[in-house]
Amino acid sequence: MGSDPYSLKWEKDFPSETFSIISCTLIYKTKQYNAYIYYPHVETKTVHIQKKSTVEILAPFVEGISYGDSIEVLINTQTIQIVKI
Repeated sequence: MGSDPYSLKWEKDFPSETFSIISCTLIYKTKQYNAYIYYPHVETKTVHIQKKSTVEILAPFVEGISYGDSIEVLINTQTIQIVKI
């Protein structure tokens, strides 16, 4: 499910990481932004590990947003599935 995976070596001392990029729409207040969900494949992310509940969104600058603000993320459920953990 999702995009074809990519592989990238982020840092010379870390092994390569495989990840997928899924398009989505980020909504802050009433403004919509074309954005992407970055999904690391945990089996290849052996050095820098984050919580399974973390979702990384790549988006253009969002004017006025602050830490703790609420956003909405629209996804195509044919390309990604969100599950409760």
